Amino acid sequence: MTADFHSSRYLGSFRWLVSKRLLIFGEELASAIGFETSQGRTGIDLALFATILHPDDQPAFVAATERASYFGGKVDVVLRLVGGEDVATVRIIASCVNARRGRPAEFLGALHLLGENALPPLAEMADHLCAAARIVRALDERPLQRLVDMALVELGGRMANLEQERQRELAALAVVG
Repeated sequence: MTADFHSSRYLGSFRWLVSKRLLIFGEELASAIGFETSQGRTGIDLALFATILHPDDQPAFVAATERASYFGGKVDVVLRLVGGEDVATVRIIASCVNARRGRPAEFLGALHLLGENALPPLAEMADHLCAAARIVRALDERPLQRLVDMALVELGGRMANLEQERQRELAALAVVG
C-alpha cells in the first residue's frame, strides 16, 4: 500500500539504531505518538514502542523489524497506534543508511498518519506558498518566482481535483413537488 499526498500527513522522522534496539525521534513525533520529548531524544526501546501498537499489528511490526535488522533495505509497514481509546493508522517508512560487515546498523525513517482525518492542510500549504511568493517578489528573484508560481498552480490543481472527487461522492437528490 502506498499512501499518496492526499491521504497521509507527515508526523515526523526517526532514527533506528539496530544493535541497540533504539528508536530516536524529535519532539513533535514524540508528543504525537504519546512519549515524553526527553524519551524521544535519548531513544526508546523497540519493545516499548511496540506497546503502543494495536495487538493485532504487533506480529507485523516484529516481522518487519526482524527482516530489516537481518537484510537491510527498506521498511514499509502500515500499523495502528493505540492511545487510550483512540486508534490511529500510521505508515512507517525507513531505509538502511549504515551497514557494517553486511549487517544493517542504522535506519532513517518517517511516520505518516493515514486516514480521513489525516488529510494534509492544503489551505495551510497554500498560505505558506503565498507567503513564499510575496518574499521572492520582494527580493525580485525571477527564477524563484516562477518556481513558487508553478507550485501554486500545482497545488490549485490538486485542490480542484480533490474537490471535484468529493462532489462526485455526494448523492444526487431531487425534490419532486
